[in-house]
Amino acid sequence: MIKPLLKMILLNVILMLCFQIKEIFSCQPRVSHRQQLYCSSNYVFQVQAEGVDNKGDDLFERNYRVSVIDSYKGRIGTDFNGTITGNGYFMSCGPQILDKGFKYLIYAYNLHGSIRIREFYNMTDIKKTDIDLFRKYDCFCQIVTKKNGVILRNLRQGNTCSSPIPSGTTCSYRKSYCRRNKQGACEWALHSQCG
Repeated sequence: MIKPLLKMILLNVILMLCFQIKEIFSCQPRVSHRQQLYCSSNYVFQVQAEGVDNKGDDLFERNYRVSVIDSYKGRIGTDFNGTITGNGYFMSCGPQILDKGFKYLIYAYNLHGSIRIREFYNMTDIKKTDIDLFRKYDCFCQIVTKKNGVILRNLRQGNTCSSPIPSGTTCSYRKSYCRRNKQGACEWALHSQCG
């Protein structure tokens, strides 16, 4: 009588743990304003992908040889001689694949001495305005969003941009940034007009 009860309890505990692990490791897309990406990254740089160093052994991470073209944040110069690490095939959000010969804008962070990709964009999708905005970003100012990327309203803190970006267009979202005004409070500004 006790053994079947213990088996049932053990089975329930195992099933519960499996569902908890799924929740912990499940892929939840992060919707971030590019200023949030820039400020939360240790490095922002442009590369040309030269190839994968660990092909065939890239289930959990992929190590890319890259040539650095330009660096916008962090101390990575064009003389960088190393690899950057992206997610492999078994990661919950899938692999981060950089195709050989293509140029990418990389947002990265440092983890135990390795440079890991946070997000990346093909340079064909990057405009000059996107790069110009790096000089305007004020990382003192925080952009507060919900998980789905909706910018929260009515926060009364001086160091946050939380009211909607002026105009609801994709253009204004991409060309806007959060900065301090003359009084030191953070507010939205538009880098250039949409048109």
